Amino acid sequence: MGGMTTSVGAHGGVPRGRGWSGGVDDPDRTHLPHACGRLAPPLAGARTPPAAHRELPGSPVVRYRVLGPLEVEDADGRPVDVGGAKPRALLTLLLAEPGRVVAVDRIVSALWGEHPPPTVTGTLQAHVSHLRRVLEPARGPREAPTVLLTRPPGYLLQAGPAQLDSLCFAQLAEEGDRAVAGGDPARGVALLDRALALWRGEPLAELGDLPSAATDRLRLTELHVRARERRCDALLATGRADAAVPDLQHLVAEHPLRERLWARLVTALYAADRQADALDALRRCTERLRDELGIDPGPELRDLERAVLRQDPRLTDRVPRPVLSVVPPSAATPGAEALVDHPQVELAHLRVVAEQAAGGRPGVVVLGGEAGIGKTRLAETAADAGRATGWSVAWSRCADDAGAPALWPWTQVLEQLGQEQLAPPAENAVGDADAARFRLFQDLRARLAAAAQPAPVGGATTRPVLVVLDDLQGADTTLVQLLALLARHLPRVPLLVVVTVRTVGEELPEAVVDCLARLNREPACSRLRLAGLDPDGVAALLAAQLGSVGDRSLAAAVHDRTGGNPFFVVELSRWMVGAHDLHLDSVPVPPSVGEVLRTRLDRLPSDTRAVLELTAIAGREVTMDLLESAGIPAEEALTALDPAVAAGLVVAGTRPWSWRFAHALVQEVLAGDLSALRRARLHARLGEALERCIPGTTDDELVERLAHHFVAALPVTGPGPARLYSTAAARAARARLA
Repeated sequence: MGGMTTSVGAHGGVPRGRGWSGGVDDPDRTHLPHACGRLAPPLAGARTPPAAHRELPGSPVVRYRVLGPLEVEDADGRPVDVGGAKPRALLTLLLAEPGRVVAVDRIVSALWGEHPPPTVTGTLQAHVSHLRRVLEPARGPREAPTVLLTRPPGYLLQAGPAQLDSLCFAQLAEEGDRAVAGGDPARGVALLDRALALWRGEPLAELGDLPSAATDRLRLTELHVRARERRCDALLATGRADAAVPDLQHLVAEHPLRERLWARLVTALYAADRQADALDALRRCTERLRDELGIDPGPELRDLERAVLRQDPRLTDRVPRPVLSVVPPSAATPGAEALVDHPQVELAHLRVVAEQAAGGRPGVVVLGGEAGIGKTRLAETAADAGRATGWSVAWSRCADDAGAPALWPWTQVLEQLGQEQLAPPAENAVGDADAARFRLFQDLRARLAAAAQPAPVGGATTRPVLVVLDDLQGADTTLVQLLALLARHLPRVPLLVVVTVRTVGEELPEAVVDCLARLNREPACSRLRLAGLDPDGVAALLAAQLGSVGDRSLAAAVHDRTGGNPFFVVELSRWMVGAHDLHLDSVPVPPSVGEVLRTRLDRLPSDTRAVLELTAIAGREVTMDLLESAGIPAEEALTALDPAVAAGLVVAGTRPWSWRFAHALVQEVLAGDLSALRRARLHARLGEALERCIPGTTDDELVERLAHHFVAALPVTGPGPARLYSTAAARAARARLA
């Protein structure tokens, strides 16, 4: 939906039902899901599925294991040598988010830290090319990759449960849970045993202690713990309490402050006729909670202790299960129709999230995209609609000003909401920095919750709160850390946080990259990647800027030149008014637009810049055949164009194996910044490349292109070729008009 990033299932796995041979209603109860292929060990007595069904359609031949040190195998089970530490870390990072784009900025931050080398983009591209050769050894130089793909603003690795053990683990764990819930605990135990056999050690080991890796590793570890819990549930349901006790003892030793695990252990001990041990476990849990946290056990453990002492017969029927927080159904937001009038699907999504927040289901929405694409304007529209319907709205911009005090955006938000300011920890304070930051988060969370509470006098209902944090790429480290914590522990009040951030063509700070990665993991957070306006949207914006709608051709021309970027459209329209030219005949690239595009182009490797300059002289679109004729081998061309595609400057063309500038303005900036001599040499190079195509065609357009390039190349090639092809082009034109 309009670039929205959707979240996966509650257990961190893949969407339900995908790739399974049968669920709990399958008549063949021993036929296990085969989407995991050879990754998961077979179940004893299970029927082996036919060979034709062992792979998902179109699945690659390699298999990956990240639940332990990285392992890669080919279709025959032979180990695949991925390479050194950097390629292994890159592959692991991509496998941590299978099927999802990992931004270049995040990759660079993860692999090279805060101070990457100047040639980091080229080095990254070399690692990507190496991995593509390793993962698809049979792919030809002109075959598009099907496993490791370039997708703005980074790279994506295609892998399903048949290839990746973490996805297979999640599927097996989820199906085991459903089997227990469906009244088949024996099948549940078998499936969960099969899932747990995939666990070989610390997941994502190649990523070390990176903050983003810690987030992914925690998610997988929590999934592992939940699978072990569910296995114990299934064992209790089958009457095998003795078998559940040892693993539950290990679990409480590993996680001694989790009361739910203690409740499971007590129940299993009692069901195994070990009442004294059950009471001792309750005593040990109580002592641990009091010693380490200064609190008493919660209602569940207190009720369980009374039940054990009374020898309540219902205890033997007890199967403790994880309890997920269920948010009550959302109530409609009064007047939220203000968001519906806008035709964009992004506004429709914001309306839905606002309705859910008004009903008590808080959320976070991240609006991403390139500079000028309309992120701030969309947030402003949401804020205006909120004010019109009685919401408390607070807006702050994360300016990267060196003189701004710490937590300045949060200070502005709380001030606008009438709340006390946060007190940042003193710079010379002694103690645990993490603990100080968490206390700061607790204060922020409490103040945001208080802002939504009824007024002390005459207040009857809560008032929804909308917080907008604009330009997150300029935020300081503490601010984004607090945002990540807030998204994970949103107060149960009507609260909506809207964040805007440049995710295309921007080098994001490591803290922001890590924050966005953490937000991706939260079910309460959704991401929208804004695209350009369509021609109708450009026509409407031009009408607002120029005072008249104009003809459709003008809107189409502006859309083609700007790619629908609203900022580019507005800036171009201003220059059109200044030049008194409503047909784009003499309107140059506006300086403000040129500055934005040059900043993005300057971040590309030199080889990529060189290919783009040749492409800009060739025209809006270029084919692989032309690049090869101009002396650039196919493999080099693909390698060079990849960073430009990842940066959103170049997109797939209209013909096979062709590329097109995302905006004509990109082409204009590249061509306009060339020196006269460099431009003439590139025209000569393209002219000579096109000459090689003459024997096989009678296309008049080719002759005209040759004339164009050799006339522009006069300082390099002399008048001969220009005279020859200009004459031929004139002759062809006369023949067409005759």
